[in-house]
Amino acid sequence: MNTMPLLSWHMVRVAQIYQAAFAGYPWFEPLTIEEVLQRLEPLFVKPGFTGCVVVGDGRIVAAHWHDIISIGQLRKDRGDELAQWVIGNGYDEGLLIWERELIVDPEYQRKGLAHQLRNEFLQHLIGYRTPLLVLTRLREDNFGSIKSAQTINMFDTGVTKPASQAPLKHHYWALTVG
Repeated sequence: MNTMPLLSWHMVRVAQIYQAAFAGYPWFEPLTIEEVLQRLEPLFVKPGFTGCVVVGDGRIVAAHWHDIISIGQLRKDRGDELAQWVIGNGYDEGLLIWERELIVDPEYQRKGLAHQLRNEFLQHLIGYRTPLLVLTRLREDNFGSIKSAQTINMFDTGVTKPASQAPLKHHYWALTVG
């Protein structure tokens, strides 16, 4: 299976994968394609938006994307505790990257595609040729995403936020590059 850049004309297929992935474990969130597109469209125009997809069997089967975020936007979007963690650990002077999504079509899960996408992501980050910090949010019961994050040495920051499905929590994860 090959990776290629995520382009705007991939959005409908990516929305279908997103819809299928969030319909099952661990979210069980029944979303219409219209609801998914409403979520995705604002993300695809964020500063520094970049992503890639995996193509298999003649179609897109997985996607990953990220963007560049300022400390001020991080504080606004994710709260003061995470922003303070970034500042307190000396990462506020470098480039901040927010890993938005990593989604795999349920038919293709557990085939190493998340690992493939995260490795492609890491290679892209190295291409920035500057020290940077990647941040993302993972729900504590999303074991597959946690495992793939750990394969590229992401670590749990210790900062958490309640998930909409109480009593679960989201944990903020980080990766330093460069």
